[in-house]
Amino acid sequence: MRLDKKLLHEIGRYLLVGGLATVFDYLAFALFRYAILDLTQVNLLIATSIGFAVGLTFNYILSVIFVFKNVANPNAGKTMSAFVVFTIIGIIGLLITELGMWLGDVTRFHIAEEIYKMPEMVTKVIMTGIVLCWNYLARKFLIFKPAKEDKTGASQ
Repeated sequence: MRLDKKLLHEIGRYLLVGGLATVFDYLAFALFRYAILDLTQVNLLIATSIGFAVGLTFNYILSVIFVFKNVANPNAGKTMSAFVVFTIIGIIGLLITELGMWLGDVTRFHIAEEIYKMPEMVTKVIMTGIVLCWNYLARKFLIFKPAKEDKTGASQ
């Protein structure tokens, strides 16, 4: 897979959809973390999971109809098995996020005799970037396989 114009457009669409899905994820996370649930470590993980579910649903729908257009099989993402794989990839991303959120919560930094903890939303932003890369690459190669090109560069 070369970095061509179609791929760049696809990545741009993925970033747009991922950004919007992230907004929904963060809004749901913040609503449950700060307005509905108590501020406990367990509820931090629950709020993270709820945000994930909202973002995943939004991302799946738009990935199928808007993001992945240059694929070998145009119906690849529209099957139940593709949805299951999409969700499993997302769950792995969620586990990566949960691990990062937990590490961010328990990690302390010692700077000049002071002890600091990274704010939750900073940790969430960092984990979002890591998981964004994981999700795109896994979904691209496991579900939305690129169309093969002939020697002239035309998609088949």
